[in-house]
Amino acid sequence: VYINTLQSKQATVDKIFDKVDVDVSTITEFAHIKDRKSTLNEFINANAELMDTRKNAEAILTEELNKRAVSQKSIDAYIKGYRDGQTEQHALLLKIDVTNTQSMEVWLSIMDLLESKGGVWEPYPENFSIQTEDEELIEKFNKLLERTDSIANEQAKYIEELQSQ
Repeated sequence: VYINTLQSKQATVDKIFDKVDVDVSTITEFAHIKDRKSTLNEFINANAELMDTRKNAEAILTEELNKRAVSQKSIDAYIKGYRDGQTEQHALLLKIDVTNTQSMEVWLSIMDLLESKGGVWEPYPENFSIQTEDEELIEKFNKLLERTDSIANEQAKYIEELQSQ
């Protein structure tokens, strides 16, 4: 049951991730920002559920085994084997989940910024960005983009480490 739950939650996160659109150069009306913010929030919430499932793996497994009337000694041995086999991979998966949430939160901040500065910027498809004369907007926008790059680089290290196992 735990594996099925985990797979289901991961599939939900993946499905929502496929709907996430952070290409600001295609925002031509405020409804686009609201839709994107809604999808970002949906992702953050689904990812939080996935992380909770990962964090509570041992408790969920123990509960499942107790429901099947497995002896405590066998449960302890099973959990120890699970823990020994999963610890490093489990920690890396959680780190990847955390960076996913961090990235989406920064993109929410970007959408909030664009929403608050409506009318002073316009899409710039040639650069997959925006253009504006508002220096404050440019500075804040660029800092947020730098943060997404930093998170992506951090996540890439975790993914590389996971794949090397």
